Amino acid sequence: MSHRITSLFLAACLLVCLSAATLLSAQSQRFTEDQLETVCRTIKAIGEDSVVDMVEKRGVDFHLTESFTRRLRKAGAGDALIAAVSKASAEHDKGVSAAPAIGSKAEKQAQQAHDQDAYVAVPPPLDDKGQKELLERARERALSFTHDLPAFICLQVTQRYGNLQGREQRSKLDTVNARLSFDAEHRENYEVISSNGMVDKKKITELGGAMSTGEFGSLLQGVFEPATHATFEWLRQTALRGRAIELYGYNVRKEYSQWQLDYNHERHTYPAYRGMVYIDRETAQVLRLSIAAVNIEKDFPIRDAQDTLDYDWVNISGYTALLPQRALMTLSDGTVSMDNEITFRMYRKFTTDTSIKFDIPEDDKEPAKPAPPPAPVKKPN
Repeated sequence: MSHRITSLFLAACLLVCLSAATLLSAQSQRFTEDQLETVCRTIKAIGEDSVVDMVEKRGVDFHLTESFTRRLRKAGAGDALIAAVSKASAEHDKGVSAAPAIGSKAEKQAQQAHDQDAYVAVPPPLDDKGQKELLERARERALSFTHDLPAFICLQVTQRYGNLQGREQRSKLDTVNARLSFDAEHRENYEVISSNGMVDKKKITELGGAMSTGEFGSLLQGVFEPATHATFEWLRQTALRGRAIELYGYNVRKEYSQWQLDYNHERHTYPAYRGMVYIDRETAQVLRLSIAAVNIEKDFPIRDAQDTLDYDWVNISGYTALLPQRALMTLSDGTVSMDNEITFRMYRKFTTDTSIKFDIPEDDKEPAKPAPPPAPVKKPN
């Protein structure tokens, strides 16, 4: 059975989404200097009152200087907008001053409190034989992953961000809710429910921007399946979510690649890839997997592609299974970069008559966070 990981990049739509209209829709984020200056250039079209209202609701994440004030006026800002930005800047400054100074006693105490229970005692390092045996146990579990899973449905929430090359700040583009089902025949099916709160019945491959499929099993298969001829190297011990971890690096050559990069439904390629696998020392389960494209053909439009997937235990109608919880995918064509922060929620047992209401109130959005960094490791005495 062939398992394919697909990452889709629709460039034309990205350029539209990164226009001022998209910046206006990202109301949950504070304005950066670049974003606000871009919006100011649209004042004649949307009116200064509208921009003032957005600044008052969203705030800013910078200190307003005389230099930037001149830039805003040059871009079209009037007295009312400058006054609103000045007030928002003062609120931002208060928040910054309230935080403990870096290196101060208060900052160290806050960090110690955060890390108090984060230490994980790891067993002595494995020898070469132990490292190989753990890897083979992980391979066995990965290859049986989809066969052992119960049929289920869940909600996949994808929050998409974009930025132009050279810009540090990214802009929120949209939020896509999709119904993901995994049936008894081990088939994945994605059904778009809504985009930015509006009902949308498009196929997931018809949405503009960047999307991915194959998180349920295909990523694992693309690393551990013998046909990929992946080479592994033990890297080090670490910890993740309170578990002792053995970290391995891997490489898959282009001729054995199962990762498809699709550009505008017009061109595709299967690049070489590499990444890291976080294996639970006790259970040999993969708790995190990363993948990054290597040496993409020079004439192929997508220049960078990366994905990181986190797994955790989920209870589905009394059955406990290790399933994807969150993912972070990045695609770039050298001009526009897209970040997709994906969370998987509301796992339910799937039958032919299963019916679940997937509505999520706008004020109840669970933030999709990048995978947390490994916890500090307490070495054995």
